[in-house]
Amino acid sequence: MRISLDTETTGVDFARGVQPFLVPTFSDEGRITFWEWDVDPMTRLPEISEGDIGEIAALIDSAELIYLHNSKFDSRALSSIGLCLPWEKVRDSFVAGHLLASNHPHNMPDMCIEYLGEDITEYEDTVRGVVTTCRNIAKKEHRD
Repeated sequence: MRISLDTETTGVDFARGVQPFLVPTFSDEGRITFWEWDVDPMTRLPEISEGDIGEIAALIDSAELIYLHNSKFDSRALSSIGLCLPWEKVRDSFVAGHLLASNHPHNMPDMCIEYLGEDITEYEDTVRGVVTTCRNIAKKEHRD
């Protein structure tokens, strides 16, 4: 089985305790699986269950190949919660994009248009809007 995997995190600085709050996957069998955790607005730490960690580890172990975009970031995110990506299974679209055309953009929306003929800008904008709304709620509820 081949899977794609991504992580969404509470920031970008893993040295300061950033962790993932969402790990979505998609298999070549058409199965979408995701793990999502509430984040404490005061500590910015997600409330991750050990059972979920075990499920993600089992999926990673069972996968023949794991496709990611910017696998270095996702590897660090998974590592922050005790999971390890087996590099021999990793295929990275970010690296592939550099190999195919180093002078082209390598962000996900541009690469989807160029290589798949699909414009995902609408989805990116929706996610950005939801995140902004959530941040505004958190700031309003927890001003400190």
